[in-house]
Amino acid sequence: MAEAHFQHLQQAADWYARLYNETADEAQQAAWRRWLAEDPAHLQAWGVVERVSARFTPFREAGRQEPAYNALQAPGNTHIGRRRVLLSIGVLAAGGLLGWRTLRDTPLADHLVALTAEHATSTGERRDLTLTDGSRAWLNTLSALDVDYGQDQRLLHLRAGEILLEASGDPRGPVRVTTRHGEVAGERATFGLCHQNDGLCLSVFAGTAEVTSTSGAKARVEQGMQLTVSPTGELGAPQQVEAARRSWTRGVYVAEGVSLSRFVEELGRHRHGYLGCSPEVATLRVVGSFPLADTEQALDMLPQVLPVRIRRIMPWWVIIEAQA
Repeated sequence: MAEAHFQHLQQAADWYARLYNETADEAQQAAWRRWLAEDPAHLQAWGVVERVSARFTPFREAGRQEPAYNALQAPGNTHIGRRRVLLSIGVLAAGGLLGWRTLRDTPLADHLVALTAEHATSTGERRDLTLTDGSRAWLNTLSALDVDYGQDQRLLHLRAGEILLEASGDPRGPVRVTTRHGEVAGERATFGLCHQNDGLCLSVFAGTAEVTSTSGAKARVEQGMQLTVSPTGELGAPQQVEAARRSWTRGVYVAEGVSLSRFVEELGRHRHGYLGCSPEVATLRVVGSFPLADTEQALDMLPQVLPVRIRRIMPWWVIIEAQA
């Protein structure tokens, strides 16, 4: 996100918080109208904030803000049906699609796919599956998986999100996992696949895995290595595997010097609403272990290790910026 766009979005959120405060007077209303008319980008930013915030209207009611929002942030929302949760969050995600694509919410298409997937998780939920061949699969937050096992094949379809797979040996050959960026195959191997903003990340923790991108590019990835498949099918150079690509199964994000913008992308998948960071702090490097089940605690830990502050403009609109 360009710095000017971020500033407009931040200003719009500030205005929204002021105007929906019962103490807002006519002078503030007039000042907001002047700001809105100053630049078409202000109107666009206002539209994004308004659409996202509209999904949280019940939380503005007196006496309901904290209990309702805390319930929404609870991992898994186990008291609500899975399809209802996924659909409601998909509607929330649509609020950002007409604005800047760097809003935290994942693409609406992923949520709609999850409605028909055999296995799916909602925001903040993780799931452990044992497949019929003895393989184990872990689904991260906002993920969708279909299982297509037959007499001659072991095929999985990762529709959205992230999976960690312990693939067993089997006479039918390796487990193959299809994604929008290509296919990965492995037998007697442990590997992870994650859809990210910059493509598909393949991480191998035991054994080996073979990847074939949509462009036909192929690579064999050895234990302890990972690579990224770009949206155009290009294969990145193998790198040492990141601990975070496996630690999420234990409810922890292990940051080993990742950029703050990348940290925001990862943490944001585990919470509702908007989470962003100022361009001036986006390249700061984050080191530490952060709880995924309590993203508020994870955010509060950041100022202890980085020169940043957390601004909670609204319960569902949080930004990370440089310390004043």
